[in-house]
Amino acid sequence: MNPDVLLSATIQGEGPNTIVFGNGLSTTQQVWDQVLPYVPPSWRIVRFDYVGTTPATSAHWNTERYRTYAGHASDLRQLLSSLDTTRLLFVGHSMSGMIGALAATQSPGLIDELFMIGASPCYVNHADYHGGFSAEDVDGLLRSIDADIAAWMAGFGPLALGRDASAHQLTQFCDTLLALRPDIGRMVLRSIFTSDYRDVVPRIPCPVSVVQCAEDVAVPVSVSEWIASHTRCVAHEVLPVSGHLPHLTHPTLIGPLLRAACERVAEAGRAPVRLPG
Repeated sequence: MNPDVLLSATIQGEGPNTIVFGNGLSTTQQVWDQVLPYVPPSWRIVRFDYVGTTPATSAHWNTERYRTYAGHASDLRQLLSSLDTTRLLFVGHSMSGMIGALAATQSPGLIDELFMIGASPCYVNHADYHGGFSAEDVDGLLRSIDADIAAWMAGFGPLALGRDASAHQLTQFCDTLLALRPDIGRMVLRSIFTSDYRDVVPRIPCPVSVVQCAEDVAVPVSVSEWIASHTRCVAHEVLPVSGHLPHLTHPTLIGPLLRAACERVAEAGRAPVRLPG
């Protein structure tokens, strides 16, 4: 199956440069609507939905393939490889940040800059790494999810959006969380909270931008600092807000950062001018 069909991809515009938006947990491609005006008009915009996150893509769900991020990264690589583009900026929120990292390391040259929002390679604390949760925390969290995923999702929604979310935003986000098929939701959440891709991060071959909210229930600032110190980081921004989805709740803060990333990528792709003589 063509990757654009498999992932319900939406492509807007034309041009030599392309920006691709990767969603986080249970969100769909519409979550990026408010930041699209910040993308330069000469850029092509690609959005998609991971397999399992919408009714259309759930028809293609395969438990073994998507037990970890690897299956999603393979789908992403196929999608990005199918795009005829000169320069490509991949924007990955939450789990998409690490899915993008896997795709970039497996296919060097595929992504020209990786823009991570609230991404984490590992949620569990280790001796030299603060992921935000103890192993016991994660075990308890997964037991709660297995026992009643709908109740867990309903409680997670307000915490994930943070204090500044509107009632409308909260309703929309909770509706997408609760629309996730329970068996898929349990597996995706388990793949997220038990993941450990710390070994991948230093091998990301392209420049990286790291954006993090100062108060994030899922990812502490220390994780963004760790990513920034282990990559070719070209921008590290800690937004003075709460929440895990700033592109939804604070688009006026994320938008200019995306615009700057587009300008960096376009500038890097320009051939140097040779002066006469």
